Amino acid sequence: DGHRLAATTAEPPAPPPATPRATQGRDTAPMLTLLADVGGSFTVGPNPWLVLFTAYMLLVLPAAAIVTARKGHWAWLLAGLLLGGLPVLFAAFLDAKPGSAWARRSRRRRSAAGA
Repeated sequence: DGHRLAATTAEPPAPPPATPRATQGRDTAPMLTLLADVGGSFTVGPNPWLVLFTAYMLLVLPAAAIVTARKGHWAWLLAGLLLGGLPVLFAAFLDAKPGSAWARRSRRRRSAAGA
């Protein structure tokens, strides 16, 4: 029983030396080499896919949503809002429903061209 008592009263092992939290567990040599190679600073250019996605979300989808709404395809517009826009792109190429703003404008243009 004396051995059991000695094992429980032993000193815990010393903790490892403290390292800054930002570099804990990482090798910082490649990062320092990169900073030294580019003169201490570097810039990261925009991701081309992110630029295309942003243009799609800000330019293409709103235009397709407006066309879809003017053509009277309200269910497609709602589906596009819920599903990320693809139904709106599809519906923008469908024929306009009779009586929709798009159909009335097309009818006025055709009658003005024939007059």
